[in-house]
Amino acid sequence: MAPQTNQKPAEKPQENAEAQAPKKSALDSFLEFALKSRDWFEKSWTKLQNVEKSNIELGVYHLRAGRFFDAAVRFKIATLFNKNSSIAWYLLGKARFYEGKRNKAIIPLKNALRLNPALDEAIFLLNGCGSREKLTAIPRSFIIEKLDIMAGNYEAYLNNIGNVITNNFSEVISAYLGERSGINTLDLNCRGGELATLVKHKTNNMIGVEPSIRLAGLARTKRDNNLLVFNYVQSKFPEDYLKTATDKFDLAICALYFDNLGDIEPILTQIHNVLNPKGAFIFNINKITSSDYEFMQNSLIFGHSDAYIRKVTDKVGFKIVSTKEIKYASNSTDIVYLVEKK
Repeated sequence: MAPQTNQKPAEKPQENAEAQAPKKSALDSFLEFALKSRDWFEKSWTKLQNVEKSNIELGVYHLRAGRFFDAAVRFKIATLFNKNSSIAWYLLGKARFYEGKRNKAIIPLKNALRLNPALDEAIFLLNGCGSREKLTAIPRSFIIEKLDIMAGNYEAYLNNIGNVITNNFSEVISAYLGERSGINTLDLNCRGGELATLVKHKTNNMIGVEPSIRLAGLARTKRDNNLLVFNYVQSKFPEDYLKTATDKFDLAICALYFDNLGDIEPILTQIHNVLNPKGAFIFNINKITSSDYEFMQNSLIFGHSDAYIRKVTDKVGFKIVSTKEIKYASNSTDIVYLVEKK
């Protein structure tokens, strides 16, 4: 007979493992829910951002193609997904402006400016809509846009305005230089190089400065009697080139650039600094009758009065040698000034 013991037989393990697992606390459950919610919100936000971004990209595509209504629709959708996007509001206003619906452009542009007070492009277009926001110069992005359009239709530009400008500058230059030769010349805002061609035969060194890469490309290939007109062309804004220029010039010419500027005293000072003693500067402005300068909303350029030009050139250190008026079919008037360093 086997001896008896007091030990109890081993208990069988429970078949349901979950019964042994500790229960989740309320905090654990909340954290798990929060993490899942965060992932959902992040994915949803990413999708919303992609919708905004894709509509802005499509809108820009339509805008560049001249389909302004389609562009406006895309930008409007972008603002619905992000009401705090100053870029979307600005582009919507720009599309409306180019569509010819300036009244509908005002609210989007003001929204853009409220979100980003430093958005000069919105200030520029609001002035074009008739507002009187403070504007001292046309934004550089619009200057490049205008010049690139010119480059794409250069023959039309020459036939419409360019040849008129060239012919009038030619008379002023010929009368001033006479038989003089061997000069150093600076052509600011040189476009395709037509004005530089007028003085190539009198110039030892010809420097061109052109903001538009497309127009600078045309200038670099410009020839006169099979010779390149420019020694070199820099694709820069005139103010940027003049800020660091070390060369000195006997003659500087600049056509159609001061239309982009209100106060021209700073750039006149820069030009004065790069001219040799008795150096000359030839430029044109769009003539207005007021006493100073103003932005003209119909043509989207700045105009300057003769009184203002005389005041500022004298202040900078130039004396006016001659002036010549250019009359256009549109009834606007330009004045070509030839000034000499005192």
